[in-house]
Amino acid sequence: MAVKRVIALEGDTVQTKSPYPFTSETVPLGHVWVEGEHPEHSRSSIDSNTYGPVPVSLLVGKVTRVYWPWSKAGAVRWQDWKGTARVREGRVEEKPEIYVL
Repeated sequence: MAVKRVIALEGDTVQTKSPYPFTSETVPLGHVWVEGEHPEHSRSSIDSNTYGPVPVSLLVGKVTRVYWPWSKAGAVRWQDWKGTARVREGRVEEKPEIYVL
């Protein structure tokens, strides 16, 4: 099981990061673009920049609580999420969601 942040939905165009072979990718129908929680450690995160768009059918849950680190324990505070400027076009969601793969 892995926990990743969904940053783009089908139809969105994402500015990708290394090691993805292209500089941008449009998320196909029935897929999402996921990335690790800490972009500054992107080399240690295996996400859509490694394996591409993920089929929605692989999403199995939604994160609602944080248990570690203790300093951040509690309900997920969606209002603290700042979003990403790397999604260049397509649908815009007001509330981000984190899913378990």
